[in-house]
Amino acid sequence: MTSRLAFAAQIALALSIMLPALATTASADPAGPTCIRVRDIRSTSTPDDRTIIYWMKDGTKLASKLDSACIGLSFSGWVYAPDQNEMVCSNVQKIKLLQTNSLCQLGPFTPVAAATPAAASH
Repeated sequence: MTSRLAFAAQIALALSIMLPALATTASADPAGPTCIRVRDIRSTSTPDDRTIIYWMKDGTKLASKLDSACIGLSFSGWVYAPDQNEMVCSNVQKIKLLQTNSLCQLGPFTPVAAATPAAASH
């Protein structure tokens, strides 16, 4: 019986630590994190140290503004940390810069409008 009480106390302690962190994550985006399948990503680009553009196989583009500037992102390679085999989720996923090992967190995914032909010719 004592073993069960100790286990229940450990679970209660773990939940008391984890629940505030989950509430903070959910509050960053009222709808919760948006996830995209890795296999649906055609390529990415990094126009600056705070933005990752996802070019999707269906022709759409999504942008993720990082929580803060990730110095070197626009010219350094990066990987997901931890490596995600199937899904990349906004407001949760971190990336790691290969040259500095800096960790940066993705922000929300927002659609990027396609450039009109007139705008693209400038």
